[in-house]
Amino acid sequence: MSARRRAAAVVSVALAPGVLAGCLTGFVTGVPCVDDDQCPSDAFCDLIEQECLPDGAGRGGPDVQVTGVVDEGEIVVDPFVPVESTTELAMVLANTGGHEAVGVTLRMGPLACLGLALNDDDVPPSLDAGEVVRVPFSVTPRLCSSPVIQDWFTAFSGRGARGTFNIVVERAPPSND
Repeated sequence: MSARRRAAAVVSVALAPGVLAGCLTGFVTGVPCVDDDQCPSDAFCDLIEQECLPDGAGRGGPDVQVTGVVDEGEIVVDPFVPVESTTELAMVLANTGGHEAVGVTLRMGPLACLGLALNDDDVPPSLDAGEVVRVPFSVTPRLCSSPVIQDWFTAFSGRGARGTFNIVVERAPPSND
C-alpha cells in the first residue's frame, strides 16, 4: 500500500467516529407522535401537530392547572364564602409546563347548589410557560353542604387536565329565637 493510501486510510479511520457522532447528536425533527411516550426523553409530543418537539428545559409540554383560588386578596385552596350571598373570587390559572399552551379553555363542573358564574372571555387564549393569571368567577351557594368540592377542567394544546378545589360555605350561627 502506498504512503498516500495509508495516510488517507488513517485519516478516514480517525474521522469516522467524529462523523458518526455528529450524525447522532442533535434533535431529530419530524418524528410523528400522538402521545409523549412516543418521543425521546428530551422531547414531548405537540399533540396538535402530532410531532415530537425538543424539551431543552426538561419541563415537558404545556400543562395548564388551577393552582389556587384568590379569596380577599390571599391565594388559598379552600375559600370561605357566606351562604345565600354572591362572593367574587378568582382562580389562579398557571401553565406549569415548559412550553406555551394554546387554545386554552377552562370549564367548571356544574353544581346546582353553588350558582357558579365564569365568563369564558376572562380565560386567556394562550399561556406562556410559567405564566400565571387570575380568572374571576363568582359563587352564590344555596342549600349546599359544606365543603363543596368544585371540579375544574382545562383544555389546551390538544391536551387536558382536571382537578378540584373546595369551597367552604359558612353557616350563620343558630339564633336563640
